Amino acid sequence: MISRKLINIGNKLESKILRVLYYLIVLPVIAFLIFYGMYALVLIISDLIPTPNEMGAALGKAIILLFWIAVGTIGIVLLYIQTLIVLILNRYVKDE
Repeated sequence: MISRKLINIGNKLESKILRVLYYLIVLPVIAFLIFYGMYALVLIISDLIPTPNEMGAALGKAIILLFWIAVGTIGIVLLYIQTLIVLILNRYVKDE
């Protein structure tokens, strides 16, 4: 659903140069900003939870933080890659 919206925005652009800039520069910048916002949110939430003095509990908190950052990163990157794959497939399907 999100990939379709991103492709519809790209299809509304008239110039091929603007489309290339949109897909190669604008979308990765937007993905980075979303990732950075999510990362800041996870860090703020993590700071609200007190850090335990025990090694196991502190390591558990760190692993949970790393897990949420990884999930967010994979989600953002997969949306961008999915959009690019759909664009490539649309190009070949239209040619046939």
